[in-house]
Amino acid sequence: MQQFSLLVDDLKTAEAIVQRLWHELGVRGEVALVPLDRAVKVDVISEVDLPEDLVDQLPGKRA
Repeated sequence: MQQFSLLVDDLKTAEAIVQRLWHELGVRGEVALVPLDRAVKVDVISEVDLPEDLVDQLPGKRA
């Protein structure tokens, strides 16, 4: 199991990350989009560990 969060500037980018995680990378688990004042936080709890370099390639800043 792996848990990480990403901060992005807008909802569209956050939704694109979710689509990539689910459909391209086959992530299963929990994914939540949390709207903040000037950003959107993507919280991920994955049942399968993703390589760190793959997580680093996703848009946004690690939170």
